[in-house]
Amino acid sequence: MLAMRRILPALVAALVPVTCLAGGSVGLDEVDRLLDRTPHIKQALLGSLQPTGSAYAEVRLGPQFKNLGGHRLGPYSFQARPKGKGGGGVIYVTLCTTYRFVDRLGKPLPQGSDGEFDATQVREQVTAIVLRETEGNPSENCP
Repeated sequence: MLAMRRILPALVAALVPVTCLAGGSVGLDEVDRLLDRTPHIKQALLGSLQPTGSAYAEVRLGPQFKNLGGHRLGPYSFQARPKGKGGGGVIYVTLCTTYRFVDRLGKPLPQGSDGEFDATQVREQVTAIVLRETEGNPSENCP
């Protein structure tokens, strides 16, 4: 039993993923900044939908990221309503994203490398937008 108590913490530490799947709420301004990188997509989406409330980021970076611990990453989900007189019901929107970790000089770090833990910023990009009538798991919605 004593041997198990010594081995278990090391085993757990080895199996902890690079990112935590304990996401959390982010302001819609975060989603807006992400969409600013693709103005034509932003116009198509927000020209017909009015986001409500806040967004949910699926991923939160863990403390092993020296400069980015606690930073949120997509996919992002939020509720929206159609614009116009007709109004309409709630639409569940998921923004699927990819991301790259970048060092202090702005150079992308190799994916899966230990250097990612020293990254000073993340470059995130929308890869797909999923609209649903019912709420679903954001990561299951993304292609």
